[in-house]
Amino acid sequence: MRVIPSLFGTDSQTKRAEILEYFLSTFDLYEKLFEPIVEDKHFRIAPDAQRHPLIFYFGHTAVFYINKLVLSGVIEERIDAQMEAIFAVGVDEMVWDDLEASHYPWPTVGSTRDYRRRVRERIAALIATAPLTLPIRWEDNFWWVLLMAIEHENIHLETSSVLIRQLDSAYVRPHAQWAIATDASMQTPTNDWVAIAGGTVSMGKAVEADYYSWDNEYGEATVEVAPFEAMRSLISNGEFWAFVEAGGYAQPEWWDEEGAQWLLESKRTYPKFWVARSDGSYAYRAMLEIIDMPYNWAVDVNYHEAKAYCNYLSQKLGQNITLPSEAQWYAIAQQAGVGEVMHEGNIALRHASSCSVDRYRFGELFDVCGNVWQWTSTPIDGYRGFRVHPFYDDFSTPTFDGKHNLIKGGSWISTGNETLLSSRYAFRRHFMQHAGFRPIRGSAVGTTDEVKPLFIDEEIAHLCQRHYGAKAQYPLAMVEYLVGFIEHPSRAHVLELGCEVGRGAFELARHVAQVTALDFTARSIAVSVALQQNGRVEGVDLEAMGVAAHASKVAFFQGDACNLKPHYSDYDAIIATADVLGLYAPQEFLDEIAHRLGLNGVLLLAASAWSTSMTAPIETLCHSIAPSTTIAGLEVRVWRKNSDV
Repeated sequence: MRVIPSLFGTDSQTKRAEILEYFLSTFDLYEKLFEPIVEDKHFRIAPDAQRHPLIFYFGHTAVFYINKLVLSGVIEERIDAQMEAIFAVGVDEMVWDDLEASHYPWPTVGSTRDYRRRVRERIAALIATAPLTLPIRWEDNFWWVLLMAIEHENIHLETSSVLIRQLDSAYVRPHAQWAIATDASMQTPTNDWVAIAGGTVSMGKAVEADYYSWDNEYGEATVEVAPFEAMRSLISNGEFWAFVEAGGYAQPEWWDEEGAQWLLESKRTYPKFWVARSDGSYAYRAMLEIIDMPYNWAVDVNYHEAKAYCNYLSQKLGQNITLPSEAQWYAIAQQAGVGEVMHEGNIALRHASSCSVDRYRFGELFDVCGNVWQWTSTPIDGYRGFRVHPFYDDFSTPTFDGKHNLIKGGSWISTGNETLLSSRYAFRRHFMQHAGFRPIRGSAVGTTDEVKPLFIDEEIAHLCQRHYGAKAQYPLAMVEYLVGFIEHPSRAHVLELGCEVGRGAFELARHVAQVTALDFTARSIAVSVALQQNGRVEGVDLEAMGVAAHASKVAFFQGDACNLKPHYSDYDAIIATADVLGLYAPQEFLDEIAHRLGLNGVLLLAASAWSTSMTAPIETLCHSIAPSTTIAGLEVRVWRKNSDV
């Protein structure tokens, strides 16, 4: 079992060697996950329509190391800028996700594998030479970001294994690394109820905690949990079969509104990883093979299916049965004596599959951790004291929308941070993971705190005031200035870089045919999209501003202005209203941005100070069309692309 390294230690060289081994084992294990794929062409398949093809995930985790180290200022030189753009951003069914296939000229498997080799060598060299002071802390630009990237790869080991499990079984082959458990049985284990004492549950952690943690794990929350009962075992395939046999997927009274809508759209009549046979029975899809149904293994379902089963059981038994809240799950773990590092049970690849739900005992219960993740009734939010980490500001906050529920306890493939009791991962309620559930019953169950419909922290609130406040002039003045230079604005397509919370994009849409608006920060885009969809957020009203009728002309995406994807090109105008010198790589941006203009396209940029050397790359392709002017305290310059380039 690979053990997550402590942030503490007394000898820096010993810790350096420990982290090097952790990095190499994580990086190499991830590559082994893709070895069972039969042919390179199968990497270009998206097993889930709401996900990228597998080639993206093969490259993404390696690119993450480089992109985060560039962002943190640890390194300046990229390995392959195009790969580091194409493989940069995943998807989570956010409105700003980009799933347009034509935007992704995917590299070959061979070139991606070679890129991964180069990243492995570079990171290993950095580990060998970077200064190391113990303990490692949140503010450490290299070591914290390195651990962030390693844990990011551990996450994708799990989520990519789910995608491979959805790939046609003809496209994968057995592999010694991924041997499944050997305890499959046609017998369904008995299940009963265990009394959980409840009591005071303390959640969250201080920044001085022992292990690397994601931002949403820090802070504090204390909950008084009333006594309740929990099922001794996770629900098995055999138990869930009774729900399927009872017509569970066709009984509307067992599904809430959101679950019923998912059922209508998905047309599911049995769990995702069951395989229907012609005789009416079911087989079971493990990651790489189809086997006879293991009735004693934990069932894999999404939240809606888990909740519907609880409603079915409630009706059958005449009792109030539901899923545990986050605090109630902690009460179960507390009673079972589970420590912070969950190393017992079917976890961290003890097997490469689920196993019998009565195999790994934790006191009176089984599988308090491991086997499959456990759905909770709690939509994720930040604890008191939550703050965003500046180098991964969109890890948690996009999920603070009331639509992502926490899963707890880890699964058979969970490693690293995922094996911590305090880890907090959340998924959309219809998503598939290696996840199941443990029903509970009692007088006060399933209670959750109110969840913010849109997460707005102090920084985003400041941007909203700057864009939409009563005296807001930014970025209106720059937008109005730009429009005067655009030829045929009613037919123009404009790219706005650094759109923040969207005011400039909405104002541009008054005048032009189409606006593509990018920002590096998902928290900012979330406000822009919420305004676009709802017309009103936190007192900002697009109708009152006179732009509601034009808002549909804007497309918001998350993107890196210093390393744009290839398809962001051929614009009639490009505008970046923030200080160019505030970018993490301003000269890289200036070297490349003029190439994104179409013929006679207009470029408007602002900076706190300009120099001839900074703008020289632009002026090889463009000519100045107006004297520099000062707007919002920045020196604004405008160029037009030469007609002969």
